[in-house]
Amino acid sequence: MLSSSIDDEGTPTARKTIIEKGVLRQFIYDCYTATLEGAKSSGNGLRRNPIDAHGIYRTPLSISPINLVLVPGKKSRDSLISSIDDGILIERVAAPEVNPINGAFAMEMRCGSVIEKGDIIQTINHALLVGNMFEALMKVKDIANDATVVKSCIVPTVSIESLELIGGN
Repeated sequence: MLSSSIDDEGTPTARKTIIEKGVLRQFIYDCYTATLEGAKSSGNGLRRNPIDAHGIYRTPLSISPINLVLVPGKKSRDSLISSIDDGILIERVAAPEVNPINGAFAMEMRCGSVIEKGDIIQTINHALLVGNMFEALMKVKDIANDATVVKSCIVPTVSIESLELIGGN
């Protein structure tokens, strides 16, 4: 995890609720974007690469969450999977690209499985997952209780309806 009392601009960090029960509660800012919006920096101006603490100034400043936690749901991962009639279980992605203005995203799905009638029937690899982040957040169907640490985030398994997968195997 990436913990710090200040961000890389010297602004104090604090726990914040970004989305609550599907409603956007607050934005995160660095000093520059806060000034543009007439707001205060939220302490999210980061230069560091979460997987390279020594290379703190090798990367340009960006607005990033610190220790992002997606609150786990109540269902087990197996129960969530068994409730899916037709879907893809995505285990690993690489090279995510998200447009912060319009929400469009694309990322390589490196490891996944096809789900039919609640059963995993085959693996699928090396496909392109595309969609819109804003729409995907509105299409979260369920969240499992299996929180896992991924880089500087804590995330459980999430069921999202209607994302597009291109190619595979």
